[in-house]
Amino acid sequence: VKSASIPGETTLIGIVSSVAVKGPLAALNVASLRARVYERRRAEGQTLVQVPIWNCKAILMWCLRFAWTVLCAAYMMLFFANLHKDEAPKWVELLSAVLLYKLVVGPAVWAICLTCLVDVALCFFPDMVRGQDGSLGVCYSATGFS
Repeated sequence: VKSASIPGETTLIGIVSSVAVKGPLAALNVASLRARVYERRRAEGQTLVQVPIWNCKAILMWCLRFAWTVLCAAYMMLFFANLHKDEAPKWVELLSAVLLYKLVVGPAVWAICLTCLVDVALCFFPDMVRGQDGSLGVCYSATGFS
C-alpha cells in the first residue's frame, strides 16, 4: 500500500474532484435563475418578451446539463475500462456500495425518520389533524388521532 507523499493529498484530490464535477452544475444552476418581472413592467408588456426567453434558457440549460452528465458518465466508463484486472472487482464493489447507499438505503432511512417525526408530532399535537377534510386520502379517525 502506497502512502500519500504529501500530507492531505487524498483530501485535496477529493476536494478538487468534487469541485470539478459539481462546479459546472452549480454554475449552470445559477445561470438558469429567472429574473423577476414586477407588476408595473407586466403592464408594459415585458411578460410577453420574458416568457419566451425563460423557455429558451430552460431548454438550453437542460441540454447543457445533459451533455455534462454524458461527459461525466463517459469519463467514468473510461476509468473503469482502464482498470487493472486485479483492481476492477474492488472498484465495482465500491461503486455498487455507494450506489446502493445513495439510491436505496439513504432515501429509505430518511423516509422512515420523517414518518416517525410526523407520528411523534401527531402524538404531541393532535389538534393538527382535527377538522381536516381528508382530501389527501388520509383518515386519522382510524388511528385515534381524530
